[in-house]
Amino acid sequence: MKSRFAGKVLLPAFLCAVATFLAGCKTSPSADWSSRIGKCTLDQAVAELGSPNKETKFSDGKLAAQWITLHGNDGYYMGGGPAYGGYDMGSGQYLGQNYQDHVLELTFGPDGKLLSVAKNY
Repeated sequence: MKSRFAGKVLLPAFLCAVATFLAGCKTSPSADWSSRIGKCTLDQAVAELGSPNKETKFSDGKLAAQWITLHGNDGYYMGGGPAYGGYDMGSGQYLGQNYQDHVLELTFGPDGKLLSVAKNY
């Protein structure tokens, strides 16, 4: 009975978790934004990255635009346990990597050209 349970439930669940983890590891190559300072415009950045997640306009004419290039997560939770009378009881463990959002901030001058680059990764 135990081997059937392991073969039918635990092994597919484990393989699904591994496949999800490996798919989450894929990242696209990052551009060298520092080399584009003074050359790149907001329109060019939007064409490459899509619409920014946040924009801040300053009184001196500068504009800071932020893109979340990778959303963070809390890892993966796997667990389980017996159910008694419709109430689940069990335990589990977090698996995988735990990280914050990766944010790219590009600041553009009043002339529309890239002034500075900041990122938290």
